[in-house]
This record gives sequence, C-alpha cells and structure tokens, in this order.
Amino acid sequence: FIGKGDADYLDFIVDKNIDDKWNIPFLSFLKGKKNNWDICDLQDFPEQSQHIETLYKLLKNYGWKVKYYNTWKCPYLTLDCEWGDIIKKHGRKFRYNIKRSKKQLEGLGRLEFKKIETEEELERYLPEIFNIHKKRWKNYYIASKFSTIDGRKFYSQVAKEYLEKGILSLELLLLNNNIIAFSFSFQIDQKYFYYIPAYDPDYAKYSPGKVLLMHILEEASKSGIEEFDFGKGELQYKYHWTTGERQNRRIIFASPTLKGKIIFFFYLLYLNIFSYLRKSKSLRIVLGRLKQINELMETKNIYVPPEAIVSPREVFQSNNSQQKLIYNQGSPALFFENGRTALLHGLKISGLPLDSIILIPDYICDSVINAIKTAGLNYRFYKIRRNLEPDLDEIDKKSEAVKALLIIHYFGFPQPLDRINDFCRDRELMLIEDCAHALFSNIKGKHLGRFGDFGFFSLKKTIPLPDGGMLLLNNWIDRESPQIQSGSRFLSRLSLLEKWAEFKTGLSLRCRLLQMDSLRSDFIRRDHRREIIPDKGISAVSLKMLQRINIDEIITKRRDNYRYYLGKLLNKRGVEIIYPELWEGVCPIGFPILLEDRDRIRKRLLERGINLRTLWDILPEEVSPEEHPIAVRFSDRIIILPVHQSLEERHLDYTMTNLLSVI
Repeated sequence: FIGKGDADYLDFIVDKNIDDKWNIPFLSFLKGKKNNWDICDLQDFPEQSQHIETLYKLLKNYGWKVKYYNTWKCPYLTLDCEWGDIIKKHGRKFRYNIKRSKKQLEGLGRLEFKKIETEEELERYLPEIFNIHKKRWKNYYIASKFSTIDGRKFYSQVAKEYLEKGILSLELLLLNNNIIAFSFSFQIDQKYFYYIPAYDPDYAKYSPGKVLLMHILEEASKSGIEEFDFGKGELQYKYHWTTGERQNRRIIFASPTLKGKIIFFFYLLYLNIFSYLRKSKSLRIVLGRLKQINELMETKNIYVPPEAIVSPREVFQSNNSQQKLIYNQGSPALFFENGRTALLHGLKISGLPLDSIILIPDYICDSVINAIKTAGLNYRFYKIRRNLEPDLDEIDKKSEAVKALLIIHYFGFPQPLDRINDFCRDRELMLIEDCAHALFSNIKGKHLGRFGDFGFFSLKKTIPLPDGGMLLLNNWIDRESPQIQSGSRFLSRLSLLEKWAEFKTGLSLRCRLLQMDSLRSDFIRRDHRREIIPDKGISAVSLKMLQRINIDEIITKRRDNYRYYLGKLLNKRGVEIIYPELWEGVCPIGFPILLEDRDRIRKRLLERGINLRTLWDILPEEVSPEEHPIAVRFSDRIIILPVHQSLEERHLDYTMTNLLSVI
C-alpha cells in the first residue's frame, strides 16, 4: 500500500504473478508485530480494486476487529463523442451562465487561459497557486494541501517531476496576468484526473472556476481524452457535468490485542465526529468566521521586521542537538563574532603584504572598508553593472598592482563565478567572496564561499543569533582558530528578546525612531566604523542555537516568500525588480526592488509597522554620483522586502497591500 494521504486513490501494488497470494503473508507479518501497532487504516481504495474485498474476508475469518465501508463518491465523465454533442447535453441556461461569466470577466480586463509548459513558468506561478488555494479554503476551517512548508515542498517536487514526464496538467485562468482560477491535475494516457482546482474567492460572483473547467473539458475532448475523472468528493459542480460515479472504499482494523480493540472503539468515534464536521458546511463556515475574527485581532497591531525573529525559549534553551555545524564539508568553517571580524581574520592570514590593493565594488557598505583598513591594506573601487555584476572590463584596466578582487553575492544571488575565477587566475589575483547575504546559497550543490580563496559570512542576516560570522578558507589551513566566547553580549541577547516582543505584540518603538533620518544615519555610520576586535570568536550561545536550526525549512520558506512577491509585483508599474527570476540554489536574504520615491514610501510603511531595509542607502564617501552613477542609483532607490522564515502569510499580505497603496 503506497501513496500520500492527499491522493484520491490508494491501493496495494502487487505483482500480478502473486495477485491471490499476498494477503496471508501480509497479515501474518502484522500479527507477528501486533504489539508494535494498534490501528491500520487503509483509505480510498478505488471501486475496481479487488484487494480490499479479499483483505476484508480474511480479517473476518481471523476474527479481527474490522470496519469496511464506502467513503467518497468519485464522479467521472466519459468523453465518447464530439465536444459540440457533449455540451448540447446540458441545458441552455447552464451554457448561457458560463458564457456570461466569461464575458463579465473579459469586461474586467485581459482574460487568458494558460497551460504551464516550462519549469520557469512553474517557478513563476506555483507560489501564487499555493496562496489562492489557502485563501479559498481558510474560510471553511479546512487546511489547504498547500498550507504547510512540507506540503508546498512535496507538491513543488511532484509538479516538477510530472511536468518533465508529461503527466502534469497545470491550467490557469489569468485576469490582467493574475491567477483567478487554476487546476492542478494530471493526464495519463487517455485519462484526465482533475485533482486540485481552486479559484480566487474575490472573484466568486463571476464563477472563474466554472469558466476554467469548461475550457479544460473542451480541450480534453478535442485532444482525444476518453475519460475525465473529477476525483473524490460529491461537490455539486461536478454533477452539473455528469451522473457517472464510482465509489471509494475504506478498511480499518485493529491489532489483535486488548489495547488495539479499545483504541479501535475510540478511533471510530473520533472519525464519526470528524466526518460530521467536514460534511457540515454551516458549522465549517461558523468555525471559519471565528478563525477570521482571531486573525483580525492578530493583525490589529502588526509589525513586520526586516530579519528573522527568535523566541525566548530558543535563546535560553539548552542544546541537546547532535546536529553537525553548518558547512561541515570541505575545510572546516571558522566562527567569529560577526562578518567583519571573519573578513579581517581572512585578510590577516592570506599572506597579502601590507598596503596591498584590493579591488572592491562601489556598491558596498563601510564595514568592509573598515576591515580592510584594520588589516593594513588599501582599496580601489570598481563599478558594478545594472545587473549588479562586476564590470570586468573596468576591473581589467584597474588591475595593475592589485593583489586581490572582492566580489559581493548581492542578496544571495551568485556572481558569474566561472568568468570571475578565470579572470583572477589569468591575472594572479586573490578572489575574496563576500557572502554576507548568501548563507546557504549554492551553485549545483557547491556553496557560495567555496569558489574563491576565501569567503566570509554574516550569520545574523539569515539566522536570528546574538552574534555570528563565518569564514571559509579554501586554500589554507588556519592554525589560529578563534576563541569561542563563554557567553554572548548581554545587549545582543536583550535585543533579540526585544525584537521578539515587537513581533508578537505589533508594537514597535523602533519604527518611530527609524523615521528620524539623522538618528538612523548616525547609528549606521557608527556601527560600520566600530572597532573590530581581531579573532574574537562566536559566543557559545550562538553556536548552540546554530546547531538547532532547520536549514531546509529556512531555505524553503525564504524561496516561497520570494516567489510570493514575484507573483504580485512582476510587471507592476513603478516597481523595478532587480532579480525577476529566482535562480536554482539561491537562498535569498530579501526581495530587492527599486522605487522612484523610496524614502517617502519607506517612511509611510514605517508608520504602519513595516520595517524595510535599504541596503545600502549610505555609501562610502568616495562614491560620488558623477563617478559611480549606477551604484548611487541603487543606493537612492533600493528597498528590501523581507522574505525571512518568521513571516506568516498575514505579514506578506499586509506588506504587499500597504506597499501597493503608497507607491
């Protein structure tokens, strides 16, 4: 028996040569392990399956507690004639209503039917599909299949693999480039499985789901599909199209122990209550309304922080994790107080002579320059292009007497490392990777920071820690590892708790203070130029917290949130998206966009509790508009929408609604 519980049909997979001999060994195995299990609940056998009948008879003969019953009905439509003949079987009023709905939608803007055909389109539209499905079902107190990170990850993988195999049929109804209905379905041979459809409830009065379904049925008929399976569930709209139906079945049996029999009784009682709740639409609506009221109370005061939040329990929790530290493949990572300390250490042991020149991008913060100066080295600026890549032609002209090149993987997106590595190798330049924004980003499984001579990271930009920087040495072995600090700075831990309180209560004094430009700019400049204590290691508290993180969950959540913004802002007037495509392997630090009137917009959002970063609106003094126009343009217009792992759907919706209202 194999499958995920979400599937419409589940069954045993049995070799046809032993089709009538499988059940006795199966039950003998379960009987031998009877103290290791209590209930076996096998759901959604299709009507045509012979296995459930055989299993039921055998269980009865053995005297085991068993319940066998019908569950979902599964409507289906046989497409055995021309589409014109199929549609004529339905009443004139039915056909007229769907055509009228389509015409009304066309009156609202550009209406388009679209079938997903490429992986790029899949990446572009899946987050919006997930959000619409959650939005559609949240009022009915039923969890969407896409409501959890694991669920979205599973269906993303299914969609990608089934698209490659030609099985996925992902159909969209777009209005002005926004999805208002979709069908996440499958086509196998001449059979169409209508699996997960949904529509945007904001357009419910126009019946977009029915409009899309009619289009899908017409295309299926014309392409030679012989049967259209509506899947399990007796929803009324399915019976508008067909009277044919099949019956799913379910079998539940208990372990042949006293404990199993007792649990069996209470399990059946629970199923009866749950079944009533699920079938009672009015009760679901009442519970859904109560849930909405609770969400409204939660959003009455809302604060959207720029970086992830950690709870007091996680700050003070003792560490029982046996998880290895991050980046444990290759040369071991070294952990420091912060990113600039890691950079300073890398420069000190690199062998660069004093007063050597390092080429650095003109779009950069002062803290990097502070570390270079502290190491006794000099720097020159090179220009970035409009896509934030280094201008290698200009670098070539400036490379005389230069010993090293520093590149920044802005916002988690990798620079063109093949070209840059070749460039540095040909000119005998040391390559330094600034990965402060790029923790967990990789190219084909190889982490950023592993391509150059060394890479340095600011852990706090991705993970909520009291302190933390990391250094990867790729061409040397360091025998002077940083000393782990016994504690962490008290103020840093207090700051984490303060941010958690702001996030939970929605009350933030920080948002008011950040509206005072002079106070904010003075603080940033002081922080960037703060004295760096050489070789100061990460605190023991941060190291323990680092061992407890779920890396896959962080990456998935950040990528999902990035796609959310992409779906909302792509092709939006007045918004310039720096990275309109989320590349494979990228763990984004944020969603960077350029806005004409950035400072006004930022202040308006701060008034509403939305704290957005502007990396970097304060550039080094030497970077002038005349000499470095592209860097200054980014500095004047950039704003970073948060994508971190602490955000819930309500934070994303709140941010987007308010951003669009002030642009």
